Amino acid sequence: MPNHLRRAASGILPLALIALLAAAPARAQTEKIDRVRAFLIWEESGDLSKNVVGSTPRIEANGPKGMSSQIIVDIIVSGPKNTMPKGQLILYASADRDQDKGARPMVDVGWPITYFSAKGETVRSLIVDHMCQPFTLSVRVGRGNAMGRIMETKFPIFCGD
Repeated sequence: MPNHLRRAASGILPLALIALLAAAPARAQTEKIDRVRAFLIWEESGDLSKNVVGSTPRIEANGPKGMSSQIIVDIIVSGPKNTMPKGQLILYASADRDQDKGARPMVDVGWPITYFSAKGETVRSLIVDHMCQPFTLSVRVGRGNAMGRIMETKFPIFCGD
């Protein structure tokens, strides 16, 4: 290749590489809310119900096993296996009564996520005092100003008459 073409190519290739990298889409956040599971806490025995996420049309909090006024919620976050997230990754969760929109949340917490297991998961749990009222759980993960999408789970709690 003649020298003048070699010099031109040496200037063009770095510019082309920079343009290609600039046009590449931003790397998506690999950590995300994978799933939510929840279990009523039966008052008399302290036992837990089966997973009630997705129960329709309602979650019966009174029944043969007694009464429940609390529910334990597990939030499972997925990410790269056997890793510690780079930067400060935070899981945010809030629970709001469906009938009192705009009122103070029943729960409003955040936890740092410091490690993902060999399965690529970490679990954080919270207890919600549902007091026989339907509520919505909103969760998301974020790092600084980069926030993941909000995942909402409805809990149509019902205790009867």
